[in-house]
Amino acid sequence: MPDFISKLRSFSGLFDSYFYRLLDEEEKSYRQISEHTLILLKEIRRVFESGGKRLRPAQLFYSYLACGGRKNAAALKAAVPFEMLHTFAVIHDDILDKSETRRGLPTSHKYLNNLHVGSKFNGDASHFGLSGAILSGDLALALADKSLTNAPFPRPILVKCKKLFDDLRTGLVAGEFLDIYAEYLPVRIPENYVMEILKYKSGYYTCGYPLRVGAVLAEAPAKIERALFEVGEASGVAFQIQDDILGVFGNEKQIGKSVDSDLIEGKKTLLVVKAYELAKANQKIVLDQFLGSPGASHEDLNKVRQIIKDTGAYEYAHNKAAQLIRHAQGQLSSLPLKKLGKEFLTGLTQFLLDREF
Repeated sequence: MPDFISKLRSFSGLFDSYFYRLLDEEEKSYRQISEHTLILLKEIRRVFESGGKRLRPAQLFYSYLACGGRKNAAALKAAVPFEMLHTFAVIHDDILDKSETRRGLPTSHKYLNNLHVGSKFNGDASHFGLSGAILSGDLALALADKSLTNAPFPRPILVKCKKLFDDLRTGLVAGEFLDIYAEYLPVRIPENYVMEILKYKSGYYTCGYPLRVGAVLAEAPAKIERALFEVGEASGVAFQIQDDILGVFGNEKQIGKSVDSDLIEGKKTLLVVKAYELAKANQKIVLDQFLGSPGASHEDLNKVRQIIKDTGAYEYAHNKAAQLIRHAQGQLSSLPLKKLGKEFLTGLTQFLLDREF
């Protein structure tokens, strides 16, 4: 695992310079419009610099190499749209979740709220923060599309990639809405509903499409392209299950947010849905009392955590993620891929399950 993490960090060092180059170019254009509009680009830069693992661009790049691609610089440029899309998703997701911190720092709407207060602007600081964050996210989404259009690959290949990128974005929006919609449904929603959300919010978005686009850029056979997409779907769902586990049982310093927030919001994760399904009557009373309750204390939520473990929901969720990763690794091992890319992608699947941040 340490060896894989060092490889991922090395990739990040290469990739980040391409991301910054795009922001620098856009800053020149925005400066001509008005100095004030640079706030939006600076916020995108701040979110990017705050951390992140660069999983999506790394998967595209190593999928490209695994499928025989040799234009490394071109592939790095083509990977920028996926991290820019992730920046958009992070900014908007924090608004939807009413989160005030991410990676240990203020979220965009909170940061811009503080900027308003510190700069002694007129008017409503909260509305300024929300408006600025929405527009920063919108700009990141526009730049993701623009950077893919300008990627240095033949036009027919880019047209196919653009179609996949469009499918990714529309599916991501659908998955986000299903997630929000679930918050207004009774807790006892079926497991397959949760898995459908995970498929669109993470299976396709986090891994499936980055791997598939990497294969398309390398002009891999359709059979390989489809197989990598399936590998990505399984890996991405496992990633989100593990993310939800860390969101409740992780180390706050490592994950950069409160481990109480998901429970206070009453998020319908696999952990929660399975706990309700398996809970006894007296346990359901505790779950009903504290899940989704803004007034719940840390001690109250520790009771919820214990029920999640006692019912077997924690073990069930972990085993589900492990099963998906084993399926992805089995598919990967059977594919005729180049060694460097294949080794990285195999290491990535294990990292997605074992990570603690």
